[in-house]
Order: sequence, then C-alpha cells, then structure tokens
Amino acid sequence: MNKYKFKKIAIVTNSDDNYISYKRRMLPLKRYAANHNVEVVKYEENEKNIDVIIFSATPKDLKSLRNIYKRKCILIFDRSDYLGQIFSPNSFNKIFKFFKNIILTILRLKIHEHLILRNVITNSNFLILASDLQASFCKKEFNKSVAVLTDPINSVEYVKSEIKYNNNSQVRLVWEGTEPSFMQLRTILEPLKKVYSEINFKLVLFTDIFQKKQSIELFNDLKNNLDVDFVPWNADNFQEIMLKSDIGLAPIEKTNEFNNSKPFNKLLSYWAFGLVVVCDNICSYKNIVNKSKGGLISNNKLDWIKNLELLLKDSNTRNKLRTNGYNYTWNNHNENIYSSQYLKYINELF
Repeated sequence: MNKYKFKKIAIVTNSDDNYISYKRRMLPLKRYAANHNVEVVKYEENEKNIDVIIFSATPKDLKSLRNIYKRKCILIFDRSDYLGQIFSPNSFNKIFKFFKNIILTILRLKIHEHLILRNVITNSNFLILASDLQASFCKKEFNKSVAVLTDPINSVEYVKSEIKYNNNSQVRLVWEGTEPSFMQLRTILEPLKKVYSEINFKLVLFTDIFQKKQSIELFNDLKNNLDVDFVPWNADNFQEIMLKSDIGLAPIEKTNEFNNSKPFNKLLSYWAFGLVVVCDNICSYKNIVNKSKGGLISNNKLDWIKNLELLLKDSNTRNKLRTNGYNYTWNNHNENIYSSQYLKYINELF
C-alpha cells in the first residue's frame, strides 16, 4: 500500500549545469521513491499524469514555464545555488540588478534568467533550501513555506569503507571544488605558508583545470611555496583522492553575503571519507561541526594556523575527530534519511 498521497514526481532539469545537482539531490530521491511506489521522472521526457513538479533547474523560456503553470500540480523549488543571483548585500544593489535584468530582457527580446528564477520561486508552493540562512532569506523575501535539506551522502559517489588512519607518513590536506570556488583559498594562503614553514605536509588540489588568470596566479603562488599536487577533477578518481587524504579544507570568503549562507555539504563530503575538517566560521559550518565533533572552526587566520598545527602534530586528536565526523555523517545524512524526509515534506502539501 502506498503511504503517500501522490504517485508521480517530475523533475525540471533541462540545462547542462544541472547535472551535479540532479545527481546528488534528485537521483537519491528517485532510488528511494521507487521502493515506495512513487515514480520519479524527468519532466522533459515524461509529462503525463504528474502530481508534483520539482524545479531542479529553471525552464529556458517563459513559454515552457507557462506550460508548467497550466498543470494543476504541486510546485517545489529546489535549486538553492541559484540564489546567488538574487542575494544582495543591500537594497541599492537589488534595485540596480532588477532594472539591469529588465533592460537585458528588452535587448534580448526574451525574459532574462534572473526574472525567470524569481518567477519560479514566487509561484512555487514550497521551497526546499540547503541551509538555514537560505531558508530565512527566502521566507522573508518571498513569504513562502520552506524546509532545509542539505545534499545527502549518496550511494553512488560515496562508499562506506574503513577509515585509513595516517599516523606515520606525510599528512595530506585536500581542497575539492570548482574553479570559481578555488579562489576561496586566498583567505588561507598566508596561514598555509606559515604552517608549512614549520611542518611538512602535502596539499592536494582536486579541482577543474584552471582557465582564469586569477586562478592560475593563485595556483602558482601555492605551488611555489608549498608541496602541492594538482589533480583535475574527475568522478572516476573522486573516491581514491579523498580516501588518501587526512584533512579537508573548507575556507569561505565571508564578506560575500551568499557565501555566508552556503550549506555544509562540503563538510559532509569530507567526513564521508573519514577526513577531519578545518573550516571558516559561517552559520551552517559552525552548527554542524558542533553537532558532529568532527572538525575545528577558524574565526581568523591565527585560528587557521593553530588548528592546522594541532592536527598535523597530534595524530590522536586528528583521528578522534575523523571518526566523529565519519560516524555522524553516515548515521544522520545518508540518502535514505534525506529521501524519506523529502517525501514526507511533499506529502504534507496535499
């Protein structure tokens, strides 16, 4: 017997940049739902008999969006990384961006993606965000019902395996992410240099091949002053790189308002492979580190130096925190818990 009041969910995907979000948020939901008599499909491939539509991406044009609105379905927005388009530090910037997008719409003779995004959020029945600050912002900005669900540890990218504690050889620090996020490492460049001048370690950069001048300059600075391994990001060696590492770095440029609202999924990713985390003090990071006891929070550059030195010198502390984060993540943020809660939220909308 189906305990849910709906039978079919359709996911709006329709864009190349949606692959990661779809893989990490929608596919776990699809796998779980299949075992509970709920069908999950891509909207673009199967538009019949839909009960719920989830915007994992925004439609490319207004015509497609209007066709979705014609359906009498529950509409859910779930693409919180798009919110950077509408997060602004002050009202002047919001007004400036709004009129800029209207002008761009007129010039291009089509509605600008920023306006489509606002339209989708405004017309959705429910918003699923990735952090408490994102939820608070959207609740105030759009007067919408919201919930918070961070990306789970999915069963495809992550395999639960025994932690490989490193008590003897060179300790490996890792930073993993995209090229735009790579510039966050500027905030801890000096602490890394200071610690390396006294303690030997290897820094692994698992990221995109750099295209931008500022990324190349930062990489050269790191390469010239530290023992650095650059590994181009590839899904095939994701697990291998992470399992060989000991400490995961999560710096944040905190002067950016949207950065302050980021979720803690990067920390979960590190913990899932048994790494200890050193991170900046933003709301989501602080809360999850306090719950998991799996890392150290840094308020400033001096904290970064002290935290890194502690973990590099003290293998007992390092290993204890690694175990804490690993256990917390697999026990509380696996894809079954995530998907069960997701379907529960949808069910409450009927």
